[in-house]
Amino acid sequence: MLVILNEQADLSEASSMKSKPEKTWFVYNTLQKTAERTQERLRGFLKNEGVYYNSLFIINAIHVKATAKILCQIAEMPEVKFIANNPSFYNGLNPLQMETLGTPIDLRAGGVTWGIAKIGADQVWALGYKGQDVVIGGQDTGYQWDVAPNKSKYRGYDAGTDLADHNYNWHDAIHIVDTHNTGTNPCGLDLSVPCDDNAHGTHTMGTMIGGGDENTDSIGVAPSAKWIGCRNMERGWGTPVTYIECFQWFLAPTDLSNSNPDIMLAPDVINNSWGCPTSEGCNTTAIAWMETVVSNVRAAGIVPVVSAGNSGPNCSTVTDPAAIYAQSFTIGASSSTDAIASFSSRGPVATDGSGRLKPDVVAPGVGVKSVVPGGTFASWNGTSMAGPHVAGVVALMISANPALAGNVDTITAILKETAITLTSAQSCGIFSGSEVPNAVFGYGRIDALAAVNRALTTVLDINLINFKVYKKSDFVEIEWKVENQDGVVDYTIQRSSNGYVFEDIKAVDVDMNFGLATSYNKQDKPLNAGKYYYRLKTKYQGGKVDFSKMISVDFGAKNALFQLFPNPFKDAIAIKLNNTNSYYYDLKLIDLAGKILVSQRIYTDPQETSISLTGLRNIPVGVYTLKIQNSLESQAVKCIKIID
Repeated sequence: MLVILNEQADLSEASSMKSKPEKTWFVYNTLQKTAERTQERLRGFLKNEGVYYNSLFIINAIHVKATAKILCQIAEMPEVKFIANNPSFYNGLNPLQMETLGTPIDLRAGGVTWGIAKIGADQVWALGYKGQDVVIGGQDTGYQWDVAPNKSKYRGYDAGTDLADHNYNWHDAIHIVDTHNTGTNPCGLDLSVPCDDNAHGTHTMGTMIGGGDENTDSIGVAPSAKWIGCRNMERGWGTPVTYIECFQWFLAPTDLSNSNPDIMLAPDVINNSWGCPTSEGCNTTAIAWMETVVSNVRAAGIVPVVSAGNSGPNCSTVTDPAAIYAQSFTIGASSSTDAIASFSSRGPVATDGSGRLKPDVVAPGVGVKSVVPGGTFASWNGTSMAGPHVAGVVALMISANPALAGNVDTITAILKETAITLTSAQSCGIFSGSEVPNAVFGYGRIDALAAVNRALTTVLDINLINFKVYKKSDFVEIEWKVENQDGVVDYTIQRSSNGYVFEDIKAVDVDMNFGLATSYNKQDKPLNAGKYYYRLKTKYQGGKVDFSKMISVDFGAKNALFQLFPNPFKDAIAIKLNNTNSYYYDLKLIDLAGKILVSQRIYTDPQETSISLTGLRNIPVGVYTLKIQNSLESQAVKCIKIID
């Protein structure tokens, strides 16, 4: 059961923030503090009663497994709003039969799928934008991370060693075999290494990022983007809690022990090719709190792309969370001739009585070729295949204009405004099929080239024309240009070592060059080597404050946090500390599969120069990663266990 608390976090302040890290940190911090403050009594009660529970914060709720007597006691608590069931439901993920809506073309000239060519993604590549420096998240049936088209795009993969670190890049929300299934799961449970127990997830990920390397076909819209993944279904059966757990992990990815969350590793966009049908558990009550989860993800600056569903052709067949929500960017399926797929669900939304227009747009979803586990290819139909095209286009847009990262409203508005308008003979409710938007195609079929061209000309700050940061030989040069300084009081250059906690480093008076664009040039010299983040704060009369996009500069290599001796080791590792200004160190010994074998927190005096990791006698001979983290930074190094 899921216990929903009355108080939910107020995240409205996030809408005024400019950068994604700033939004994500604010949302994460606010959600965490709200949960910690309001769940304290309930957690204590559950602990005293010996009840299993899992505290959530992406929505202020606690997942419990309890008797009816305990649930009745919980329901009487004033901080509890209601108790919801957590049923399992099947997502109908089996590939739909090929549909004759114009002949699907597996490959076009140049080795790209018809969907990539149709939306003009390959033309965007020619401009130099392929999703560089963008992270796509996917929650699905799991993923085979090392199939050829997807392997090098996995964020945890190290091409130099041909190994992968799954910490912060993979999470498994499947902890038990669903009651609808028999036998053991072919992948297992609580996986520390990505696996796909259905093939659906691997196929969708291929459409987002797959191929484009030497000897591999281009099946992915954004082949230079990186991906991370979460398994939310057990052979196609999911529950509201498994979906929530994945959303929560994406907000602040953790290591494989579900510890040490890091909001800086959150994805820019999440693909959701799944639905939660009302006929099997997502009733009206559940619909309301699931919407809170999606809204909180969006407030954090992450684009939630959601497949509309395969229940067409009738009107009002977009019926399931998360496709029905205003905060979800909902995708229908079209063919190579821009016809609507008969299976593609139509709007308007009747489930919650909103009459909301859905889908938002459509994308290629008929005969979509992608990779499946084992490295073979398959052409499948479904809105599940359409959504990944849109997630890929979001990555292309952000790679073209990094300032768009975190600005979900701007991104989705561009996608709708640049879509190829399409009409239909089918009208649904108040939405005429002959007008745009309509309940069949929404605003139309996505156009990657038009969206990226619009992204390139989008300026997010009204007064700020540009903001640039350059690394020079021994200093950082900061430049910006404004076209209108009406009402500006002053500027402040801010610097951060982690991307979300900033300090003021230089105040700059306004140069009133009336009627003309004005340029500024300042310098900064960080005291220590390492990566730094800069942004510009603009203060206006009346107290309003704006922030520019954030730009990172690598100001030389950091000094090593630690050194090991001996390495190779036998039954212990001595660690020489180079940065002694810390009261504790978290030590983790991790195997090649990403499993944490040893985890210790060692408290020290800030002047301590060495610590030891002991109890390693029974660790098998092999190669491992030792990760050390203090309150400011973390570093990892390879180490080798040898025979004693």
